[in-house]
Parts: sequence; structure tokens; C-alpha cells
Amino acid sequence: MTEQIVKTAPLGKRRWGRVVLIVSLALNLIVVGLVAGAFFGGHKQGLQPALGVRNYVAAMTKTQRHEFLRNSDHGMMDHLKVVKILNHGQSGILNAIEAETFDAQVLLQAMKDQRAQLSTVTHGFHKELAKALAGMSQAERKSYVERYKNRGKNRWGRRHDKQQQKN
Repeated sequence: MTEQIVKTAPLGKRRWGRVVLIVSLALNLIVVGLVAGAFFGGHKQGLQPALGVRNYVAAMTKTQRHEFLRNSDHGMMDHLKVVKILNHGQSGILNAIEAETFDAQVLLQAMKDQRAQLSTVTHGFHKELAKALAGMSQAERKSYVERYKNRGKNRWGRRHDKQQQKN
């Protein structure tokens, strides 16, 4: 019998190519997993902490939302005011942290000032929201609460909810 001689590449050349391919595959799988998780994951179910007043306005139907923003003094100008307050307050807080001699009371005062300014803006919004909700019937308010509770539960269901809100 004849022996077959199998020529193989030197060990070093073959291994680095294989390692690069395995690492590349692993990175691709991680990226695909992150994208799929973001797309299908949605938000946690149940009530979520309100990070601002946006959630209250988002729970309104499209026509209610337009009516509310048209009649309110807050709208986009309120958003810009909040951003300005946050930026100004943040600079005061960062200055207090960076100070050569750190004083916790100065830091707490800067945080308290920012909180007071935000509270004033939020209070104005709450008054306007209460006025808008007072103009709704009980059935409309009940529907509003359901939309608020169900926001973000299911990304596929959002399209359906948006179609229902238009009607």
C-alpha cells in the first residue's frame, strides 16, 4: 500500500486565522443578541416610575394630545425650560463637587435649588393636566388610565394601540 502524505500548514499560520474567525463570530452573535433583545424586549411590564411628564401626555389620544399642547402654556417651551434648569443646576452641582475645599452643604444647596426650580415647572404642568382631565368624561378618563398602564408593554401591540388612538 502506498502511504498518502498529507501536507498541512505550519501550526502557527492555521491557528491565528481560526482564532480570528471564532472571535469575529462571537462578536457578531453578541451584536445580534443585543439588537434582538432591544427589539423584542420592550419595557418592563406594570407601572413604571414616571421620569417626567412625558408619560402623562403620551397616554392621551393623538387628538387629545394636540388639543392639550395647543391650549397649554407648557408645550415645547416648557421642555426647553426644563433642559435649561437641568443644565444650570448641573453646572452648579459640578462646581460644588469640583471645589478645592469640598463642602457637602454647598452641594446639597445646589441640588435643592435645582429641585425647587423643577418643582415649579412640574406644578404648572400638573395644574394644566388636571384641567385637561377634568374636561374628559369618565369613560375617556378610564381609557386614559388603561393606555397609561399599558404603555410600553409590548412593542408589537403599539402599532395596534396607535391605530385605535387615531379612531
